[in-house]
Amino acid sequence: MNGNGTYFWEASRDLVTPKGTIGIFFDAALDGPTDAQVQLWRWIYQNQETLSKSAEPHLLNRLRDFQLESRLGDLVWSGVGLSPDGNSKSPWDMSFQLGAEQGAILTAYFVDGVPTTVSFDD
Repeated sequence: MNGNGTYFWEASRDLVTPKGTIGIFFDAALDGPTDAQVQLWRWIYQNQETLSKSAEPHLLNRLRDFQLESRLGDLVWSGVGLSPDGNSKSPWDMSFQLGAEQGAILTAYFVDGVPTTVSFDD
């Protein structure tokens, strides 16, 4: 249990895309995600190409920090962190793996459905 009375959930076993498996991460009550979180996930999944494109300038800037800008096309969508309230206006994130290998992960953070920052974990 987290300090806020919720549990950390992870779902990835059955969600496979042509490019790999997507992990979904969220805080929720013991009985699982709220309807709002499920709706947020569906919205992200249905709009993932548009959302990914909107994050590209931020992703590219972060790749430049590591002289990896030529690898932008190698990013593969690999995860989503849902907001606790399931609202797209609240902070949530999309993660991208650098290539098919277990490489670096770039996470684009969204607020109001707009990317704001990107982190780089290798």
